[in-house]
Order: sequence, then structure tokens, then C-alpha cells
Amino acid sequence: MSDEDQRRIGAATLAIPAKPAESPHQRLPGVVLTLISCLVGGAVGYFAVHSLQGHGLLVAVSIVVGFLVVFWLQVVLHEAGHALAGIAVGLRPIALGVGPIRLQRGADRWHFRWTRAIQGIGGFAILLPPNGEQSVRQSAIYLFGGPLMNLAIAAIAAPFAFNASGSTAAIGIAVFGSGVFLGLVNLVPFVSGGWSTDGRQLLKLWHNSDETKAIMQLNRMAGLAMLGVRPRDWPMARELDLDLTTLPAHLGDAFARCQLAQALDRKDYANTAAHDAAARLATAFWTNPDGVRQFSAQLIACWAHEALGELDLATAWLQQCQGGLVDMTAQCATLRAAIALDRGDAATARTEWNVADHLRRHTFDAASRAMLDEELELLRHRLNASDTSGRQ
Repeated sequence: MSDEDQRRIGAATLAIPAKPAESPHQRLPGVVLTLISCLVGGAVGYFAVHSLQGHGLLVAVSIVVGFLVVFWLQVVLHEAGHALAGIAVGLRPIALGVGPIRLQRGADRWHFRWTRAIQGIGGFAILLPPNGEQSVRQSAIYLFGGPLMNLAIAAIAAPFAFNASGSTAAIGIAVFGSGVFLGLVNLVPFVSGGWSTDGRQLLKLWHNSDETKAIMQLNRMAGLAMLGVRPRDWPMARELDLDLTTLPAHLGDAFARCQLAQALDRKDYANTAAHDAAARLATAFWTNPDGVRQFSAQLIACWAHEALGELDLATAWLQQCQGGLVDMTAQCATLRAAIALDRGDAATARTEWNVADHLRRHTFDAASRAMLDEELELLRHRLNASDTSGRQ
């Protein structure tokens, strides 16, 4: 078989799969959600009727609008609870998001961006161990922080909800109801949109399962990246005493991303195991949680370009990179610049290079910044050579 035939076969295994009509992810069991909703909704409704008797329609409408606003604030407080609990036990905040709002740590400061909301979760808080090590105790406190913040706010609002009247009671009821609902729902162990609730993650920690050990190893590698340890030097899953085939699919995919990142950093493009990892990520793309699958898309795009030389395939995967947990604009712009140069479009390559160079400091980990700097320097030399050739 010729190299060209092998390349075409390899590219076929990385084709973007059709998006399924329905999400395959497990949802919160209807009976549990119904029970919690009835309990919280019944209590809120009772005290609302009791405290707001004699008030007009305008007040009632104000209560509904106020509840929606307060519920959004409770999501903010939930993620703040995670962040504060994590900071208290030595973790370092990396990125925070609520709906379309994102805050991300960069090389010099925090950066704000506005993007689409992530399906399956109202918000997130990413905290990593600054020294590359994270204990079960740190993880448990971090996970408890979100629900406990909601329940604590609900407890503070309870006297106003139960004993006050008029607008004070309305605010108290909204704060109490939303706090209890979010606090309890997040402590129930289930999966929504591919995301595990705090309760499910705490349950896995309690059992000290292989799933927990795998997550700890992934956190370790992320923490090492913050210290500047590049993927080519990461300790991989083979150091763990566990069978990756027994793990949930999304964790196997996470290790596949690490394996692919390692091969790309080593420029080991003949690595068949890395190509198998890329093919796995492509096949499972839509089964991965929104927010995470964008990492897969960026890595597959790099592999398609660098290992296979498939410019159209790489460009197609780049279109799937928007809206992830963290901002990968600099990495994507760097790859678009390389693709443009390969197509002979130096003007577009220069524009994308400038975008990547401007945004490179938004990247939160030192390892990624070092890799970006290396790629941008290589592209700069190629651009200069292209400019020189064009003038001759």
C-alpha cells in the first residue's frame, strides 16, 4: 500500500461524524427531579401565598422576574463556593464561567470573554493544583463548596421567607427556594449533558474508585502543565495501577487527548497508537460533553494537519473548536496560519499569526504558552521566507 493510500485511509478514520438527533447522555431520573421540584416548589408556593396575600398582579410578576434573576445569582454563588473552597485548600483558580460569561487566568492577568453557554451545566469553576498534586481531601472540599454555598444562602434567607411579608418576603422566598433547589439537585448523583454532578463526583471519591484515581492523574498532568511541563514529559496512564478500558468512556477519551497531545509535542507523527487515539476522539466526538469536546476538535485538527497533511479536514475540525471551557483562540489561529501558508495564502497567514501572537498570553498554563511560542517562531520564519521569496 502506498503512502498516499495510507494517508487517505487515515484521514477517513478522522472524519467528523454526523451529529445525533438526540443527546446520548444520561439525564437526571425524572422521579428524582420531580420529587425535589415538588418539595421545593410546594414550600415556596405555600409561603408565597401566605406572605403576599392582598398584593396585586404587578407584585406577582415582579416575584417571577425576581426569582429568575435570583436563580442566576445562585448559579454565580454556586461557582464562587467551589472557587472559595478550592482556594482555601490550596488549589489555584484557572477559569470560571456562568452561562455565556467567562473569566480565564492568563500569563499576566485575568481575561474576560463572552461566548455561548455550555450545554448541560449552568456554570463551572476550574481549579488545579499549583504543584501538580491534588489530594482526595482537596477535591472533596472543592466539590462540597458549591452546594454548601447555595444551602448557606438559603438558610440566611429562611427567616425573611417564613416570617416577613410583602416584597421582603418575596425576595426571601426567591433566595430560599432557588438556594435549596440548586443545593439539593447538585448533591444528587447523576449525569447531565455528559457532566457529573457534585454529588456523583463525591460518591466516586468516597468509594476511592478507579475513576477517582484516573481523575487525579488527569489533574496532576494539568497541574504539571501550569508549571511548564510539556505534554512530551507528562507521566501517562501506564504509571497507574488501573485498567483504562474499565473506565467510563469520557475518561478514556481524556487519556486519549493526553496521548495525542504527547505525540504532537514530540512530533511523533508515525505513532499508530496516537492515530488510534485521534480516531477514537473523532468517533466519540458528539458523545463527549459540550465544553470538553472542543479540546478534542483542536487536537484532531492538529493531527490531521501535521501528521496527515489534510488541510481541508484540519479546517473542518477547527470549526468545531468554538465555545469550550477555556479560550483556545490563540492555538486555533496558529493552526489556521499554518494551513494558510501551506495553501500559499501568506496574507491570511500573517493575519492569523498576528491574532495568535496577540492572544497567546490568554493561555493559562506555561506549557501551552511555550508550545505556542515555538510554533509562532517557526511560522514567523516561514512568513519572512515567503515575503523574501515574493520580493525576488
